[in-house]
Amino acid sequence: MERCGKTVSFDRRDEVQAGTPLLRGGSRTAPCPATAGALESLSSLLLGDPSLPPSPWSPAGGTISPGSTQTFSVTFSPLEVAEFEGRLVCSVPNLKEEQGPTLPVSGRSLLPYCHFLLEDSDYLSAGRAVIEITSVGIGTPVSRVFCVLNPTRKPYSFSWRCEDGCPSPFRCPAPKGSIQPGKKVEICFEFLAQELDTIESFWTFLIVEQGISVPFLLVGTAREPAVYLDHAHLNLGRLLIGREVRETVYMVNGEDTPFQFSIRENSRHSEAFRDSLLLEPLKGTVPPRDRVPVVVSFNPAQEGTVTFNLVCDVKGKVQPLAMNVKADGYSMNACVRCEGPAGGA
Repeated sequence: MERCGKTVSFDRRDEVQAGTPLLRGGSRTAPCPATAGALESLSSLLLGDPSLPPSPWSPAGGTISPGSTQTFSVTFSPLEVAEFEGRLVCSVPNLKEEQGPTLPVSGRSLLPYCHFLLEDSDYLSAGRAVIEITSVGIGTPVSRVFCVLNPTRKPYSFSWRCEDGCPSPFRCPAPKGSIQPGKKVEICFEFLAQELDTIESFWTFLIVEQGISVPFLLVGTAREPAVYLDHAHLNLGRLLIGREVRETVYMVNGEDTPFQFSIRENSRHSEAFRDSLLLEPLKGTVPPRDRVPVVVSFNPAQEGTVTFNLVCDVKGKVQPLAMNVKADGYSMNACVRCEGPAGGA
């Protein structure tokens, strides 16, 4: 491959056309200024650089049988924003120098007006960039933060617009702002789940002065938190009236975030409030990946079987936790008789 004339653009930011290609994620691109480093990059590419592959085309050599054809692959890997030109020269031993086939090649590297620093998503979105947010439980906003980079030499303003026709569970706390040249800003979206489901919301990122609009799909998924009582049923057994018994159960948190719980006051009483359980604590917070002991105390006040249906609310769970507690109270009736010497009572 021979070196040829090189054309490097320095400042063509105002030459954006409607047909300018789109980069991944829908970013509109336009030529941006390059430096003298583009010449060095091109020289390295054409003359050979130990850090680069042996050649930007393949195969680099071989034999073509009579009457057959050979397909070649040319790779263009620019390191600077510029326009490049060159010429591929094929050396054939049976031909004199300069008589082999030649092919002019050219390429232009482009830079987007904005670059979104987002993780890849495998969610099917029909060409839209996807922002996924997972909520463990409902009723508590969950945030997702990412950055938008301005690689140009001019500042610009941006805005986010929700395209949903109904109220969205997603919210952008700062839907408008500006980005200085070469700088990036953080974008935050909040997802407030009201049910255990997957919700989609359509948004658009706008740079009005450049006529740029990038469609986004926000996907929110809410799941039930793994917070539970380690007992669904608790049998305190037969208890003598007036004698207190204590048992310990545990509120377990299998998630990476803390969860608050509260046992309903009226659920610790039996029917007609004739018997009551004592619970310590009635409310609290379970740390991440941990458990909290709950002491259940009972002192029967009457004979017979008594049942309690404890109800515990956990913030973020759709349904409360429940635990059935059962006990059987009894009494000992003692009678003392004194007999005289004659056998009389």
